[in-house]
Amino acid sequence: MAAREAAECVRCGRTIEINESAVVMIHFLQTVGVKPRQKSGARRIYWCPQCAVVNAMGAKPGNGALNVAAYEQLRVLIGKDPSVTQSAWEELNKGVLARPEKAAEALPEPEIIPPPKRLREAS
Repeated sequence: MAAREAAECVRCGRTIEINESAVVMIHFLQTVGVKPRQKSGARRIYWCPQCAVVNAMGAKPGNGALNVAAYEQLRVLIGKDPSVTQSAWEELNKGVLARPEKAAEALPEPEIIPPPKRLREAS
């Protein structure tokens, strides 16, 4: 039995297979000061390494406490050790090397557009 199932990246929506690296955020809820104490089930929120690095290196989100908390946790996790960044680079490199013709694709033939006519010349 697999340790986990394939899941989607919360940012880009790409499917993260069970043999691929990922960053997971475990989210659950619990009541405080209410008897009897209630707890929700834990939910796993997955980030592909590329999205985790992009999010951690980007600007702090201006909306929502949960977005800010996720941002700050990703920054700490990714800032401690370069392994997530290394994994993101390996995924990017694997994708580029798998399609070298796309990486070095020639630009299309340029279209030459004449300059606009001035108002006096047009009349």
